[in-house]
Amino acid sequence: MRRLYFALALLCLLLLAISGCAAGAATSQQEASHPPTSQLQGQGAVVNKCQGRDLATSATIQSSVATRQTLYFAGSSNLYAISASNGALRWCNHVSLAQRFNCPMGASCPAPPSAIFGIPTVVDGVVYVCASGGASDVTYAFNASNGALRWSANTDCWIVDMPFGDNAAPIVSNGAVYSGTYALRARDGKKLWKVSYNVQQDGAFSLQALVHGVIYANTEDYIYAMNASNGSILWRFAPQNQMPIGGPLVVAATTVYVGTLSSVGQPDASMFYALSAENGALRWQYHMGEYTGAALANNVIYVSSRGQYLYALNLTNGALYWRHRFNGPVYNAASVVNTTLYLNGDGAYALSAQNGAILWHQLLGASQSMSFIPSTVVDGVDYLASIDGEGNSILYALNAANGQQYWHVSGFPQVSTLTVA
Repeated sequence: MRRLYFALALLCLLLLAISGCAAGAATSQQEASHPPTSQLQGQGAVVNKCQGRDLATSATIQSSVATRQTLYFAGSSNLYAISASNGALRWCNHVSLAQRFNCPMGASCPAPPSAIFGIPTVVDGVVYVCASGGASDVTYAFNASNGALRWSANTDCWIVDMPFGDNAAPIVSNGAVYSGTYALRARDGKKLWKVSYNVQQDGAFSLQALVHGVIYANTEDYIYAMNASNGSILWRFAPQNQMPIGGPLVVAATTVYVGTLSSVGQPDASMFYALSAENGALRWQYHMGEYTGAALANNVIYVSSRGQYLYALNLTNGALYWRHRFNGPVYNAASVVNTTLYLNGDGAYALSAQNGAILWHQLLGASQSMSFIPSTVVDGVDYLASIDGEGNSILYALNAANGQQYWHVSGFPQVSTLTVA
């Protein structure tokens, strides 16, 4: 999990600091029985406006989109708000850890490790987002119009390194913000309750849905259902053969849908499950390539797979309607708008929801080292981003009807899923 990676990174930085300090104070170390070392002091996170290279973006505009909406997204340690019309920057916040290395005099100390923003949720003019790093996990509320801070609260909204990627997207409903295992009051961040569970055994929560007063969440190995009013656990589901969850769950009416990966020892063990939303009981299952995400529409569930297929299954019994094979693994869920599926693999695709036929395909510079975030389709525009092998992103706005490009903007660090408001 990413928390472990942060710990290892801190250890590496500490070792580097010790080495640098030793070079800068060789004489005193020779005389001392215990050489001075660098120590990481303090904890917490600090948010400031972005500066310098974080603001250096390059836009190519073929035509503007007739909208006044804003795209909100995380780019590593930055939280961006840009115009959905032409990609122009509206504001940018940067989060860093308040921790500092305490080095002996004359030593060259490393900078503290960075924090990372999760996926933002925008409700009623407020951006709710998690920032995680080191020993600090904070949920923030910013004004959507200018990025000004409204409040912050210490939570355990970890940006978790699960097989299905980094989420930590808060859920906001009826005046409450659900982030990690906490429920907070939306107007001021006051704690309402906290889920009690075995974090050492089950790992970090990734909240996915709130339906009829029940919160559904993934950990790496389990599915949880919790009462939204008090955080009490209603049920927990463990996939067969202890296979890890492969992608975020989805909920429709009284059913929870989720799938798993396989393992080196059991390469054919991946499965897609339909569970009772009431008690987690298994309703049906479908053997398929490794699950990465799903989308629902018109009594059909469209399931993405690392096995290169997109499956269209009957919601009620799992019967296969059709499947479409791509040129490589499919790492994110489709977005469904009317009778069209928008899905990104080796470029951006639009498929017929009825039979999986390709309606259009834009490569957008796709290569083996490049990945794409899921599409966000709003008012006839397909917004998405590519990420190259070095973590650099290009944000695109495409005509959802034919794939033609309105504009693209480069210069962002690794972009998260987009939120349009």
